[in-house]
Amino acid sequence: MAEGFLPQPKNKTMEEVGDDYFVALLSRSFFQRRSINCDEYTMHDHVRNLAKFISKQFALSLADDCPPEIVSNTRHLSFHENFASFQEAMRLRTVLELNFSGYNICKTQVPLPMTRCLRVLILSKRRNITKLPNSIGSKLMHLRYLELSYTLIKRLPDSICKLCNLQVLNLSHCRDLDALPREMHKLVNLRHLDIIDTPCMKEMPRHLDRLKCLQTLTKFIVGKHGGFGIGELRKLTNLRWRGPFSIVDLQNVGPLVDVKGVNLGGRKYLEELVLEWKNDTNASESQKFVLNSLQPHSNLKSLNIIGYGYKYFPDWVGDASFSNISFLRLENCKFCLSLPPLGQLPSLRDLSIVGLHEVDTVGPEFYGDGCSSTKPFGALKVLRFAYMLRWKEWFSFDTEGGAFPNLRELYIKSCPEIRVLPFGIHHIVSLDKFEILECSQLPFPYGRQWLQTKTNRRDELQTGLLELKINRVDALGFLSWGGGLPCTLKTLAIESCRMLELPAHLNYSSLEDLTLYYCDSLKSFPLDLFPNLLRLVIEWCGNLESLDQHENGLRLSLIDIYLHGCPNFSFFPRGGLRAPDLKEFRIKNCISLRSLPNKMHNSSLENLCVEDCPELESLFEWGLPSNLNTISIVNCEKLLASRMVWGLQNLPFLKRFEITGKSEDVKSFPEDEVLPTSLTYLYILGFQNLKSLDNKGLQHLTALEELCISDCPKLECMPKDGLPASLSMLNISYCPKLECMPKGGLPASLFTLNISYCPKLECMPEGGLPASLSTLSISYCPLLKKKWEKIEGEDSEEWHKISHVPNKYIDEERIE
Repeated sequence: MAEGFLPQPKNKTMEEVGDDYFVALLSRSFFQRRSINCDEYTMHDHVRNLAKFISKQFALSLADDCPPEIVSNTRHLSFHENFASFQEAMRLRTVLELNFSGYNICKTQVPLPMTRCLRVLILSKRRNITKLPNSIGSKLMHLRYLELSYTLIKRLPDSICKLCNLQVLNLSHCRDLDALPREMHKLVNLRHLDIIDTPCMKEMPRHLDRLKCLQTLTKFIVGKHGGFGIGELRKLTNLRWRGPFSIVDLQNVGPLVDVKGVNLGGRKYLEELVLEWKNDTNASESQKFVLNSLQPHSNLKSLNIIGYGYKYFPDWVGDASFSNISFLRLENCKFCLSLPPLGQLPSLRDLSIVGLHEVDTVGPEFYGDGCSSTKPFGALKVLRFAYMLRWKEWFSFDTEGGAFPNLRELYIKSCPEIRVLPFGIHHIVSLDKFEILECSQLPFPYGRQWLQTKTNRRDELQTGLLELKINRVDALGFLSWGGGLPCTLKTLAIESCRMLELPAHLNYSSLEDLTLYYCDSLKSFPLDLFPNLLRLVIEWCGNLESLDQHENGLRLSLIDIYLHGCPNFSFFPRGGLRAPDLKEFRIKNCISLRSLPNKMHNSSLENLCVEDCPELESLFEWGLPSNLNTISIVNCEKLLASRMVWGLQNLPFLKRFEITGKSEDVKSFPEDEVLPTSLTYLYILGFQNLKSLDNKGLQHLTALEELCISDCPKLECMPKDGLPASLSMLNISYCPKLECMPKGGLPASLFTLNISYCPKLECMPEGGLPASLSTLSISYCPLLKKKWEKIEGEDSEEWHKISHVPNKYIDEERIE
């Protein structure tokens, strides 16, 4: 546990000591940059189970689908996205929203718990939080941990400065936050303040140095016009933060004497540092003085310099004394003429050099003075160069043995003038991944030397390269030169290579993943050349006409095929695809395709997607694969016309079916027994003349759980006999003529009902909504809104039909 986190038990009850200890544990998680997981704080599963048993009357964990009644003695509450009933739990100490997997996009304002006992309030990633109530300072006097990270909050109320017990304030990734309260210095017990990734903030509040307990500060903004200057940073003497620390807006540094007192070199706890200048338009020598004065302690592990504007870096950047630096990034230092000697850093593992426009050569200065006994960049594993607009030559390291002995990944992107790569770089046998994008001047076969190791015999060329991506180079020369692809290459992506050919004499047997983009010269793809290929992606190859495979050829290993945006593609192999392990088959925007490959009925295909193929007339001629689990058919009008002979009703494992089309012939869907009884998800979209849903066809779907109907402008009513009894979710949107729901009522199992943009919908089932309904959302349905909205605080006549639903939303506003 970090220094200063342990609570002081003197004159406190056991319950208060327990609360302090829980806050301390959360603080430790914050300090170590870990996700909060309550299971981390127990030593063993049995201990956790015992703790749950003992605390079950004081601690509750609520799921969205089954909120229990909150009793008055509840102390600790964790909940999922839409729970907000805190009124009955007046003794809450902890409120934690379990929402780590994604954002809560609900836009309704949720009332915050205003219980005086509250110690911990965590509402991370809740996008509906834009402000806090002014009463927070008077009602939550005992609050010690407040987290609002990833919310849309713009400004905190000034009353928050009354929370004199607050120890942790996490506002990280609040990208709309523009300022902190002026009287932040009144938070005398504040130990951790996280404001990382808050780009709208322009200055720090004054007198922050009065926070004598402050140990964590993730960002410092240098003010201008008499604001909080960089000299104030020297007064924050108690910082013990080991995570990322950013000093931004360094262009605002006033008197240069102020920067000397910052003394980053004396802050031995500092491990990750970001130094950033903004909006600089000239190469100022004063910036060299500032950067030189901000030399950190040698314990530093990560360094990011952004927008530095002088011609040369100070001597400490790249000095071998910084033996712990493992990550370094130089970004948009657009006036620098040369690179610092970064090869001297013995622990450097990840290096990015981006936007150094004036650097035209990378040579000996990059590797260092050569005095060290170790190879330059001896620990480096990842190297990136990007947007080096004038870079022309990269010279090799002359000392025997070369450099980069452990390099695994190399990326060169958007360096349009680069012509020379190091001769010695082809000795790097450790390289696994190489991407070279938008470097049109780099010649092949010279660049081909990057991919192979020199040996005495031509047939013993070896390399460890596993993944390669190239863009806008002469791919024909690349593939043909030097005997073909490396024998270990697993993944290859080629983009915008208009002269691409696939010579038959080359060996492609190592490839498992192949992606081709914008390769217009490719007319046919020879599947037989790729016996071990698992995934094939071909996109926007305008002249591709076919996939070729001999009828008696080898069985392919393919498990995924994706064709997209190939307007001339028309043919699959005549004998069908000999790919028995194929599981996913997606074809999009192939406007000339008339038929899918035959003889697929014995394949392992599970997912089929056909989209924007207007000439496609039928599915697989020999029958559908029995393992199909998901089928999606979008804008294939001729295919839709033959739906009665698809044979979907014979698929025992089909769970999801999505169909979209503008066919004028479809007036009722789905016809009786067109779909199998195994179906659990049905999505119907875009039927312009659909007037009704077929009663028999729907009742036949006895396992259906989710039904989505959208963009059906002539749909007038739902089936008279109701919907399948198994249905748990119903979504209806953009049906402007829909007037009524099933008169017989909605299924008793229905859990979620979402209706939007149905302006004529007025009649709901006479018996009301089912008791099982947990969430009701009505958007842009004016007649329903008029029925259910409250007038001057009084319930409407129809209110009783929805009053039992726990979560009710009208036009995205929660109603109670």
